[in-house]
Parts: sequence; C-alpha cells; structure tokens
Amino acid sequence: MVRFRRNTGRPVGQCTRIMRGMTSTPALDRLPGLDATVRAILRDWRVPGLALAVVADGEVLDARGYGYADLEQKRPVTPDTTFAIGSCTKAFTTTALAMLVERGALDWDRPVRDYLPGFRMLDEVAGARVTARDLACHRTGLPSHDPVWYGAGVSRHELVKRLAYLAPTRDFRSAYQYNNLMYIAAGVLVEAISGMTWEDFTRRRILEPLGMHRSSFSPARALALGGLALPYMERDGRAVRIPFMAEGEDALSAAGWIHSSVMEMSTWLRLHLAGGAAPGVGQLVAADRLAETHTPQVVAPEPAPMFSAYPELAYMTYGLGWRNAGYRGNRIVMHGGAIDGYCAHTSFMPELGYGIVVLSNLDGQPAAQMVAYRIYDLLLGLEPIDWSTRIRTRTAEARSATEASLARARAARVDPDVATEPVSACVGRYRHPGYGDVSVTAAGDAITLTHNTLLYAGSRLGANAFELANALIGRPRFVRFLLDAAGRVGALAIQFELGAEEIVFQRIPQVKPSPT
Repeated sequence: MVRFRRNTGRPVGQCTRIMRGMTSTPALDRLPGLDATVRAILRDWRVPGLALAVVADGEVLDARGYGYADLEQKRPVTPDTTFAIGSCTKAFTTTALAMLVERGALDWDRPVRDYLPGFRMLDEVAGARVTARDLACHRTGLPSHDPVWYGAGVSRHELVKRLAYLAPTRDFRSAYQYNNLMYIAAGVLVEAISGMTWEDFTRRRILEPLGMHRSSFSPARALALGGLALPYMERDGRAVRIPFMAEGEDALSAAGWIHSSVMEMSTWLRLHLAGGAAPGVGQLVAADRLAETHTPQVVAPEPAPMFSAYPELAYMTYGLGWRNAGYRGNRIVMHGGAIDGYCAHTSFMPELGYGIVVLSNLDGQPAAQMVAYRIYDLLLGLEPIDWSTRIRTRTAEARSATEASLARARAARVDPDVATEPVSACVGRYRHPGYGDVSVTAAGDAITLTHNTLLYAGSRLGANAFELANALIGRPRFVRFLLDAAGRVGALAIQFELGAEEIVFQRIPQVKPSPT
C-alpha cells in the first residue's frame, strides 16, 4: 500500500517529492524553472494563491503551494490547502454513474425517464429519449441556462422540474452545449437508482475508499475541516475578497460543488491512471467502465477561447465528465473548474502515466491551465511555451471584441420610435416558469432588479430598455420592458448573455386588498 505523508506549513514555493510514505529531497531536477514560472504567472495575473501536484508512474512526484490562501492574514497555500474545484466535480458524478452501470442498475443508453418517470423537457422528443450518456456529454440541445440555478436557492429536484420550461437552441444530439443543469439531473439520477443522496454515494463509494477524508461538499464543511483558501476576484487590477457561494447552492453538488486539495485530488488522478484500482482498496470501479468516461462522445470546442486555434492543442472532444484533446502530440484527458472565487484544472495523459492537478483562488482566470501546460512541457522534455504571453494577448483581443459587442447591443436598444414608459410603470414582479421570479423597484430614472438572490442596478438606455450590472457578474444584463395589448407594461425580457435569446418574464398581477 502506498501511503502519503502530508507536508504542511512549508515555505511558499517549496516543493517535495512524495512517494512510498517518505519525504525526500526536492524534485526540482524533474521540473526545472517551474517555481519561477509559477511565481511570474501569479504576479502577472494577480492570483492570490495556487497549489499543484504532479503524478508520474503511479506516485506523487511533486506537490507545491504558492502565495496565499488568505491574503489579509498572509496564510500560505500548502499542498493540503482546500479549494473549490468547480466543474472538476463532474468526473466524480460520471464515475458514480459508471459504478451503477457496472452493477447493472443503469444503462448509459436507456432513457432517463425509465429511472425518473417525471423527467420532462420542453422538446418532448428529447425528454422521452434523453439518456444518461446525453446528460453527461452535453448533447441535449439545451444551452447553459445557468441563471436558472445560480443564486436560486431551490432544491435539485425543483431545478430538474424546471427543465420542462427551458427552450433548446439546437436539435437533440446535434451539437455539444455545456449544461450544468444536466449534471444536476445526473446527480438526481444517482439518487433515484442508489437510494442515497449524491453526496452520500460519492462520499461512501469514492472519497472514503480513496482516503479523501478532507474533501467535502460545501464551504461551510471545508471551513470546519480547516485550511480552506478564501475566494477572490480581480477588481481594478487587484484581488478582492468575495463571499462564498451561498450554501443554498448545494443543489449544484453533482455539477460543481466538491472542495478538495491537490494532495487528495492527486489520489483521484491515480485512480484514473490505474484503471480504477486504488492502493489498499483494489478495483474500485471496473477498468472498462471507467475508461468509457474518458472516451470521446461528441466534438467540443475548447471552453476557454483564448487557448483555441493553437497548433499544440488538437481534436477537442468531450467524453463523460472529461474533455479529450491532444497536447503537443500526446493524448490528454482533462477538465477545468470555475466557481465563485476559484479556478481549477485536473488532467492526465493515460498513455504516459502523467497527471496534474492545479487549484487556485481567483475567479475567472487561466492561471491553472497555463501552469498545467508548463508542467507537461517539462515532463515531456519539450521547449516550454510561454502561455502567459500568448493568453495575455488573446485576453486583450477578447476584451476589445466584448466591448465592441456591448456597444452594438446598447445601440440596438436605443429606439426613438418607441414610446417611453415612466420607470414607475415597470415596478412589480415578473415570472418565468423555468427561471423563477424577478422583482423590480425604481428610484428616479434608475431601476433595481432582483433575480433569485442576485441584485442588479442600472439606468435607462433608451425607451423601455435598461442596462443593469451586478458586482459578481462580469457582463451587464440588458432588460426590455414589453407592453401588452392595452399599452401597459406586461412583461420584461432579459438577455443574460451577449448573443443569447432573451428570456421573457410575464408580469404577475398585483392583488389589491379587499375593502374592509
């Protein structure tokens, strides 16, 4: 049995080779120049803290911590520091499904409705035919619809019910469209078949057998266990502390709610590299069933556009909770994770036996992926690529393109031929059966809009159109108030993402109190 000694409290940037229960000399000889590269990335991208672990030949070759888990208290990151791993959670869900397939309790290609009789989608054909495989490889025809769950504070079962009211944008099984809601449904599927909550199943069948005892399913639990990195986002060129995602978001569990460390996640990677076998446990899941989750199912673009179109990254596809690609001529199985205040990267090269996990505590930046690619360059003995410079250029180009799109969106909403309603006429509550309720208040010519737990504020663009912003949401929301046949405000339309279809909320009639 291979045992790992936890190494905490080492100076920032110190590294250790960890293998066969012993702590040996630093592994700088295998990864020359990595410390300098990581420190430069943290400085240039203003990342408070980052941890990494490298697996090679079935062992943890290296684990390091950089920067701070808590900027204000100057608490350093170590390999045992816990981070939210975001969508890297999805592979845990598909491994749970693979275990159920191995037991004969689930067939990847039977309709979900056979296991969840109440499962419905707006596209009736898709609702009747969608399978666990479709959920897991994002080919249901639904776009993200993330505002349905973000900040909603409702149960996962309620979110699955709302699928019946969400419009597809592509034909069923015609294209890849990333969708967290379908992984929430996959978690409910695990519950229906196993008789356990997704959390209990994942803990008992995966985390505990692997010795991942400090991995958990909420910030509150991670804080209680100690060593949690605090979440940050960049504002005005500096990292600013932001709140943890609300505990009510545990409906998201199966899609992106695990909190873990690079040391425990390295054990997770070793399971996949070993074909489902774990030291001291044996075969946790059949090798062929686990390999199926790694197997490409649908062509999928690079999720971070700034990395796309480079020759080093090729044939992007999506499996079941894992993305497949070629990196500099070598197959790589990987997934990223991004959730409020955190970014993560997990990957492995199955043919070469390499695995890498990188966790960080800054929202919406590519540092984890850049660090992982630099490590692969070193492991492969190839000339390192300056991904930081490349991505900085791409990021600037993307920012300019976004600003141009925003300018066009604003101009399109200035219509002098539309009669302008007073702001007071827009005040009230509005409802969409899938997206829930919106409430609108007004002060002067400005409005405040609350959707789920998120508050947006802004002013009029033109006629009955407004531009609204939230401090945690990177892009503004565009809102139009729509008039009914009587010429009164009867609905509002929100464009949650640039280029996406507007979501129309119908006004809820105000019930006047009965005279006494």
